[in-house]
Amino acid sequence: MNSTSAYASEAIIGPPSNPIHVQYFINQCSHSQSLRGPGESCYLNTTWHELSEEQKREVEEECGVGDLEATLNETLSNPFLYSHLFQSLENNIEAIRANLKPSGQPKPKPRKRKRTEKQAPDETQLSPEVLQLRNNLNDIPLKCWPYPVDAANFTRPQKNSDLNILTKPKGPRTAGPSTLPQSSRSPDAILIVSVYNRLSWGNHLSCSSQHAVLASQTIGDLYEVIPCPSNEIPPEKRHNGKTIGYEDDEPPPHSGCVVCIEGIAYGDGQSEEDYSDKLIKQFELIPEKKRPRISKGVGMHDQPFSKLTLRLNQPYWLLHQGACEHFLVVDHLRMLQASDLQDGYPLTLQIAPPILDLCMACARVPAVLSVVGDVRLGQSPFKICQPCWTLFGEPRSEDRAILIPLPKYELGW
Repeated sequence: MNSTSAYASEAIIGPPSNPIHVQYFINQCSHSQSLRGPGESCYLNTTWHELSEEQKREVEEECGVGDLEATLNETLSNPFLYSHLFQSLENNIEAIRANLKPSGQPKPKPRKRKRTEKQAPDETQLSPEVLQLRNNLNDIPLKCWPYPVDAANFTRPQKNSDLNILTKPKGPRTAGPSTLPQSSRSPDAILIVSVYNRLSWGNHLSCSSQHAVLASQTIGDLYEVIPCPSNEIPPEKRHNGKTIGYEDDEPPPHSGCVVCIEGIAYGDGQSEEDYSDKLIKQFELIPEKKRPRISKGVGMHDQPFSKLTLRLNQPYWLLHQGACEHFLVVDHLRMLQASDLQDGYPLTLQIAPPILDLCMACARVPAVLSVVGDVRLGQSPFKICQPCWTLFGEPRSEDRAILIPLPKYELGW
């Protein structure tokens, strides 16, 4: 990774940590737990239990938020009050972004076109309960509502990677219940891994999914649950060495995969010469002074995370399905607690909504086919939906048009 890419990744992901051996981390945490004893709680819980009932009651009265709970529930359950809060906040943020540049400096006043600013509704149009809510908010000494003008330096519009199509964590399809009781399990850790895709413009990365994997699981276990449209490319139909179409009914083939972690290439091991061997051969063509140091590791399905030495916030390169690139970033590493889910890992925590191409004929629904070489269409390739393609009809045999099914977003989604 060159210096420009390194600066870009640090701006998005953050500076990497020092190398951490996962098994050493687990051993140190287990040793610290053993010093307290199996049934002994942490220091804060022990101190709380040592307090008298009167002291506990005083702490609960001072730190409790029970007096705000009824007001909060009443406000959120009332559609008029909730809509007033939401609309006032949106108007406040929009006014801040409209009057300031991304750098935080005020924008110059436009000369020709004037932007129509949204004005607050007149007090005579508001209901008495909304006016009472607004007065209560204005009487709060802590001036955090509404946002000040300087908040523009710390806000940005919503990105596609901020969204999540999942309503709850999703496990793998082949996951089964664990047969080991919790008391007989060896200590384990949880790694939160984010998957980034390289954007087509500049040295920018975009998060596509996030997963939780156990340290006792392998790199291959994580790879199997990563959603990617490249995994849904159908096999080709070939005749006399030429591609004449695609098999939409057959399962997509898997051409290979390699993951590079701290100078070690882990291939999928599905062939005698997998992607890791081919990658090392390509590096041998680079002059020795510029050649990166990399060695071949074991298969990714035989390499558990517990035996790895890795860094947090460090992007690790993943290549699969020909030329499809991803970057794996370990965001978090902690011990598996009794309150955590014990089975069903790796878990998929977040999947960014895929950006679908609309039909180029009707521009209303997502396209499902990419047509190449059809003279009736003014462009090649031409992305089209199924109803529009049915209206066009099948091409003539002499046109040699090829239909390419677009990803259905079923594998991993």
